[in-house]
Amino acid sequence: NTCFMNSVLQCLTYTPPLAQSCLENQYNAFLADRRESNNTTSTKFDAMQVFQSHVNTVLRAPGKVVPPHKFSRSLKLLSGNRFRLGRQEDAHEYFTCLVESMEKSFTS
Repeated sequence: NTCFMNSVLQCLTYTPPLAQSCLENQYNAFLADRRESNNTTSTKFDAMQVFQSHVNTVLRAPGKVVPPHKFSRSLKLLSGNRFRLGRQEDAHEYFTCLVESMEKSFTS
C-alpha cells in the first residue's frame, strides 16, 4: 500500500513554485556549486534529487502513470523503520519526514 506516499508526492509535485524549481533543475545547479566549492560528493540518499527526478518524469509525460518506485525502494533510508510498505501509514507523517529530508539535502 503506497497510498500515503502517492498522496504526498502528488501534492508536492503540483505545488507550482516547487515544481518550477524542479523543472528548471535548480537543485542540480545547487549541487554542482556545492561540489565545486567543497570538492565533495555524497553517496547517501538525497530526497531532493529523487524528488526533482520524479517531478521531471511526471510533468514532462502528462497522462503517464508514474509509480513511486524510487521513493518506495528508499523508504528505509528516508525514515528508518518508521514506515513500511503494505501497511496503512499516515500521509501527514510521511509528508513531514519527506520535507525534512528534502531540507537536509540542502544543509548536509
